[in-house]
Amino acid sequence: PFPPGRAARAVLLARLGRGDEAAVEIEAARLLAPDPRVTYRAACVASLTAGDDPAKRAAALDLLRRAFGDGFRDFATAEADPDLAAVRALPGFADCLTAAKAVR
Repeated sequence: PFPPGRAARAVLLARLGRGDEAAVEIEAARLLAPDPRVTYRAACVASLTAGDDPAKRAAALDLLRRAFGDGFRDFATAEADPDLAAVRALPGFADCLTAAKAVR
């Protein structure tokens, strides 16, 4: 099992509206490797499956914070990634990015 591959598969499943399957895949990937790229993909899955639920959107933003805290540094991707659209409008998104860039 290749954790980044499973994480990518989880994102694809979430994009297809198969949220339950995506959740299983991303959790398996996270258990296999504590990798910030996998955590970033977990944030994407959470964002894609959050819908209009504020608690789920907040959880997606928390995962993004964790990815940055663990070393994810592809800020340009995070700023433009359509998979994060549900969290990009949250007030904490800009603060999250600013703080992560400052730590870098």
